[in-house]
Amino acid sequence: MMKSYTRKALWSLCPNSNVDADVITAMTCHLTLDEITRDAGRGRRVCFLPSELQEMVLNYGMTPKKALECYGTKFLTTAHTCRKLCLPMKDIMYGDEIHWYLVVILMDDKQVHILDSYPSKERQTPRKDAVQTMIGFLDALFEDLYLQVEQMCDPPVMKEFSLTIPSVPEQRHEYDSGVWVCVWMMGATW
Repeated sequence: MMKSYTRKALWSLCPNSNVDADVITAMTCHLTLDEITRDAGRGRRVCFLPSELQEMVLNYGMTPKKALECYGTKFLTTAHTCRKLCLPMKDIMYGDEIHWYLVVILMDDKQVHILDSYPSKERQTPRKDAVQTMIGFLDALFEDLYLQVEQMCDPPVMKEFSLTIPSVPEQRHEYDSGVWVCVWMMGATW
């Protein structure tokens, strides 16, 4: 489930550094493996999506079919059975300044939460737009998954879910957003 990581990715864990996407993907792999092990035979309750999925969809136009080919066995083949989905999102703010935030989709409650430890009024609209695009992508992905597996029922339509930005503790400086995302994902099994 793990891929090889570079020294650069590990150096991003030093203080005053932005956490590298590979570190967040390593966390999603770890949490996915934990969730699969914990719920063997019952299906996963929480689905942790890889951090690079957003980049592949928004920047390179990845289709749901291609996503299933690339990430299916690791992350996506049982995503439709999950009650909660966690998607780390990256916002490139000023030049190479990276900010991470977490999108949590609660399937039973029909809610989408954007957890953002370093909110910005000027970046709120671009972040919401990116989330809406990813929700549209996940709707198409789930439609494909339901056609393959759950032929008797309709997939949920996440674009109809309510989108909220709950109040969460704020970080002291811009470098900790990736750490906050990892901590929130670790607590997502509630």
